[in-house]
Amino acid sequence: MRKLASLLGLLLVAGWAYAQNPVTFQVHMNIQQTLGNFNPDTDLVVVRGLFNDWAGNDPTLTNTGDMLFAGSFDVDPSFIGTDVEYKFVIISASQG
Repeated sequence: MRKLASLLGLLLVAGWAYAQNPVTFQVHMNIQQTLGNFNPDTDLVVVRGLFNDWAGNDPTLTNTGDMLFAGSFDVDPSFIGTDVEYKFVIISASQG
């Protein structure tokens, strides 16, 4: 029984070590659409920053209505308590 309790305690600590921290990103794209820089039917909005080495298409935001693109994603615990730079990027369908 004592081994079982020790194992459960170890698994609990290991679970905390791998816990992630959800962060929500939001951006209104209506001005970019009006300017002709963004087509919500074919283009993507992604977030790039220190947490993904300023590359890739993850996280990709989804249109939640009224051209508000949002998404909640797990960020590595090493970023807790730090200033993290990021930007929103339009991935045009013509780029892919």
